[in-house]
Amino acid sequence: LAKQLNGFITGELYQTKAYELGEFVLRDAEVLGTGCLKVVETTNKRVGLERRLVTELLVDNNDALYGNPRVLYEFKLVDRAVAMAMFPNESSLIKNAEQAYPDNSKESSETVSDQLMLVEAWRLPSSKDANDGMHSIACSAGLISDDSFERESFPFVFLHSSPRLLGMWGQGCPERLMGTQVEINKLLMTMSQAINLVGVPRVFVEDGSKVVKSHLNNQIGAIVTYRGTKPQYE
Repeated sequence: LAKQLNGFITGELYQTKAYELGEFVLRDAEVLGTGCLKVVETTNKRVGLERRLVTELLVDNNDALYGNPRVLYEFKLVDRAVAMAMFPNESSLIKNAEQAYPDNSKESSETVSDQLMLVEAWRLPSSKDANDGMHSIACSAGLISDDSFERESFPFVFLHSSPRLLGMWGQGCPERLMGTQVEINKLLMTMSQAINLVGVPRVFVEDGSKVVKSHLNNQIGAIVTYRGTKPQYE
């Protein structure tokens, strides 16, 4: 039975491309502090995995003070036609939703895609016997679906690069190395100014020394001959 279960899990990891997505999750964790995978149900009723960015997830700071929030929100840009196919009974509502963009920049609005922002929210049940768990999906035009949620955890898998003392999200390498990088930037600036000021070597040759300038080259151990003047004594 254990061998069969092991084979089943190996097959699921293969068909969900868990190892391929794991590379992105590890990179996200090192850069953003936390990498994330969402466990979803595919169109053929199988388990699937999708990469998510922590910038698309939101929790209440007080609720997530100890790293275990009870409520979690996900903001996701979805193609309007895909959303209508996912929720055919609410196609008219989705059709009237406002078009959304990744940010407020001018470049984001210069697009031919038609996307809307879907907000999916989960509230964990208060206890095993409680029926107050909630799972809702909404857009700017209104509520799309509202169901009960009985599971005791969110459908996400998190990888924290360096867990913080408080809060849910981890700390990435850029943030941990910020102090060192600031000092390196100061040193580089000082070196740049020093090189710009006195970084060009100069050779001082006395007018009467009769040193041949062509003898001053980059050869190692080159011999420079010159004719000096006799010392003057009083």
